[in-house]
Amino acid sequence: MKYLKRKQHIFIVSGLICISVLLGMIINSGYAWDQNPMIAPAAEAGTAPTLDGIMGEDDGWENEDYVNLTAQSKTGSLPGMNFYALTSSNYLYILIEVRIQNPNDDQYIKLLMSNSTADGDDEFMDAKLIQNRNLTQEDNRTFYIEDQIYDNETDSYLNDTDTDFYGAANISGINDYTYYEFKIPFAIINDDKVNDTRIFGGGTIYAIKVQYGVNEEGGSYTEYFSPVLDLQIGVVPEEGDPDISPYDLNIDLISNIMFIIAGVAFAFILITSFQARVKLD
Repeated sequence: MKYLKRKQHIFIVSGLICISVLLGMIINSGYAWDQNPMIAPAAEAGTAPTLDGIMGEDDGWENEDYVNLTAQSKTGSLPGMNFYALTSSNYLYILIEVRIQNPNDDQYIKLLMSNSTADGDDEFMDAKLIQNRNLTQEDNRTFYIEDQIYDNETDSYLNDTDTDFYGAANISGINDYTYYEFKIPFAIINDDKVNDTRIFGGGTIYAIKVQYGVNEEGGSYTEYFSPVLDLQIGVVPEEGDPDISPYDLNIDLISNIMFIIAGVAFAFILITSFQARVKLD
């Protein structure tokens, strides 16, 4: 009888582990960009957004013929975000919409960029920072930008010797969201061949993370990270289909399904083994 109870306890614990794993996978599946991988389409030459941190009809970001979009839902302390991208005249343009209506005066957005699809923490060597000051004060609102490089010895991002991108930040739109714009040069026009991500068109894919937080002058510092986004550069989508996927298969979805099937199979094996052992006893 004691043996049977012990086996029941083992079975219950194993079942709870399986359920926890499956629930964790289901929850984490929502913590992701809704389109990943994502294409940054190539716009017509001379067609580029106005770099002013403003999302409006005449700013170039609402043209569905060449602007692509992926969204990240609010998760914990990371706010909901929309990530827009396009390429034009050897530049990668990125707009990040932070979907909160009560921003902090000292909030910031930092793009962390890998030189490939490798997404280990030490692969994001290049960082592009836009830091706000007095963001909610329209008359005193300012921002500054910094080009940064990851330093292995200090495990932190240090300022690069040169700033090789352009940026802007502002509050705009009907919802008064905060917008961060980045204009990043392709490798062909970027002289920094060491510290910056070497961006090439023609379908090259790069892993990117978005870091969000608050950095008060002489005060507190917080940081929250988005999931990794694979961004494919310079591919023109078919007309009327800006959301075309660079892959025929959704690898993330297939992987999740396989893990769920494996979890169910493991639970089935446990149940079958337990029932067989009970019959023998």
